[in-house]
Amino acid sequence: MKFKRDILHILGGCLALGLSSGSVAALAQDGAPVPNATTPTQEVPATSLADDKLQNLGKAYRIAPGPQSWQSYINEFKSYLSQAPANKSSGTQIIKANSSLKDLGVRLYDLGGGRAWTFPTVKEKPVLVLQVGAGADLLEYPAEVNISDARLIRSLTTTTKVVRVKHKKVVQKVVTASGPSYLVLAGNNRANGTIWLKAYKPYNGAWIETNNPFSSVPPYLLTNVSGEVSFSGNNIVMSVSASDAKTNKLPKPNSTSYRIVLASNGGKFNLVGSATTNQPLTIVTQFVQSLRNNRIDLAKAWLHDPKLISIPQYIDLVGKAGDKPYKLVAMAQPRNGGPRYRLVTHHKHDLIIDVGKVYQRLAIKGLFIAPPDPLAERLSGTLIGPVPLTPPADASTGSSSNQNQASAPASKKS
Repeated sequence: MKFKRDILHILGGCLALGLSSGSVAALAQDGAPVPNATTPTQEVPATSLADDKLQNLGKAYRIAPGPQSWQSYINEFKSYLSQAPANKSSGTQIIKANSSLKDLGVRLYDLGGGRAWTFPTVKEKPVLVLQVGAGADLLEYPAEVNISDARLIRSLTTTTKVVRVKHKKVVQKVVTASGPSYLVLAGNNRANGTIWLKAYKPYNGAWIETNNPFSSVPPYLLTNVSGEVSFSGNNIVMSVSASDAKTNKLPKPNSTSYRIVLASNGGKFNLVGSATTNQPLTIVTQFVQSLRNNRIDLAKAWLHDPKLISIPQYIDLVGKAGDKPYKLVAMAQPRNGGPRYRLVTHHKHDLIIDVGKVYQRLAIKGLFIAPPDPLAERLSGTLIGPVPLTPPADASTGSSSNQNQASAPASKKS
């Protein structure tokens, strides 16, 4: 009996081994992979972003530069960007894979919903390659313009409404889209140094120029001022140069440019004035009020170095009345410096005021005499009293009532 059981056990093992071998053979015949720890894993090669035709056309242009060879290169680049995988790849990857782009000095802009490519070092007629969605478009711009920044601005209108939730009022924001998106380009005109701002909108399969986003901006800011311009989010920030009188030999700061912000709202830009709630502006306002009210003691309290009081005294700003209010205009913040303002006095001299910290104390650390600037007179700012608030008092014996009045803020926004 034991011998029979051993025979049955051996036959069962052979039958199981035969069935297992048959299953593996069947899987192999069906083409299905057979797991094996020793079989190497084959990686699927990634699609190359390199374009040989683009590379050859770039080389042809460098050998024989001209309008025809340049147009051939740009047309191929546009076609390349409109196809996969380029239309779904990052700009950095595309530049790395196609050395002709780097050789021709390409510049890439993140538009916030698209991207733009320019070739500022190429001497042919300038063209911007615009990518929005899966396609690409060509957009020409003036030859004398250097583009410094670009952005897609959407016509989004934010509204609020009050709804009731279980007898409670809840304010909700509702964002609705109205109108087209705009491509806004910012740069400088090399011929005259002025700031250059242009907007374009899609129309019948092309992008055409439009002034609609700038309809609320004073025209002189778009055509007659020089300086630097860039985007901060969707807002345009301009560091506008002030007028510089060559005959002025008085000490002056290294930078006399104004910081002007054009805020985007619903696809349109609006000129933003100075804020009246920040601490540096409050300090400068108090200082100017003290000067107007002939309170030298109070004015010195806002200075890091009390000897600076001799500067406004020299240009006769202490206790000076006038038929127009003074105006504080925010200026571009100097590098490694604090807030800067121009005091527009409507007299022979203006005053440029620097604010900063010394030993953790925020106060006025620099005063500079400047000639009047017509541009500053046209900019919005903080108005400070049309006339002194109190009769001129003896600076050494000023009463407490006068002191309270002099230190009270009396400014307003224009």
